[in-house]
Amino acid sequence: MAHRGLAVHRTIVALDVEGFGARDRTNRNQVAVRDGLYTAVRAAFGEAGIPWADHDHEDRGDGMFILAGAEVPKDRLIDGVDQTDFFLGRQEKSNREGFPCYVGDKLYAVKWRSWKLHFIWQEYKYDEARPLPYPRLFNLIQDPRERQSVAATSSWVYRPMMQIVDDFQASLKKEPPIPPGTPDPYSPPGGR
Repeated sequence: MAHRGLAVHRTIVALDVEGFGARDRTNRNQVAVRDGLYTAVRAAFGEAGIPWADHDHEDRGDGMFILAGAEVPKDRLIDGVDQTDFFLGRQEKSNREGFPCYVGDKLYAVKWRSWKLHFIWQEYKYDEARPLPYPRLFNLIQDPRERQSVAATSSWVYRPMMQIVDDFQASLKKEPPIPPGTPDPYSPPGGR
């Protein structure tokens, strides 16, 4: 895949086999699971009309990371940064320093470098998500499990993180999100 400095739009598929390396799994079990994973993924790609050979993938034995080509709509702005080399381990650093973290239409957090700032907190999968009266800030290198907020001692991080949020909000004013259930083909306001 040639890198020309332009964004390459991809569908990203990440798969992981839970318990692949468990002590009670023999090598024979692992080979069978891996073969089954490949059979299922190839069948799914075939059903979706995506040729298996037309993608990049990284195989770690117990999981796969697949970058498949994607049809990109031309009638709207698409935020794109080519991350192919980073995802495939050919480049050490990401081409993006940060991004907003949405769940549905709610901004839960923002990630910047090794920092994450939460606005909505959900401790465990089935817990109620609740807005925080004060954001929680975590240094993910020092605290990868996000247990101890350092908001009081690292407030300098707020500025670059909030800039990411402000820039994203400004982009939504320029091009509002497409409402759920909007039929295709979509015609953006003002046309493109």
